[in-house]
Amino acid sequence: MGALCIIALFPVVASLLRQFAESGFSEYVSLLFSDGGSITLYWKQFILALADALPGTALLLTVSLLFILLVCIRQAARYSRVTFVIA
Repeated sequence: MGALCIIALFPVVASLLRQFAESGFSEYVSLLFSDGGSITLYWKQFILALADALPGTALLLTVSLLFILLVCIRQAARYSRVTFVIA
């Protein structure tokens, strides 16, 4: 299961990065650092625009695959500790 997560993680992360680039999310984040004064004035509109540009499906899929991978690593570490106990 862990190997499948690792294999599936590469195209999912590539898709996530591509969707971040296509949605203009990075422009909104750079606006946050370059023009903080207008962000404080229009913070509600900025948050809504940021949420609209966020690729939710790809982000959810990436986070869920990372969670499954961490669970698999945790189980593997637990089973290896039991297997390699020095008597």
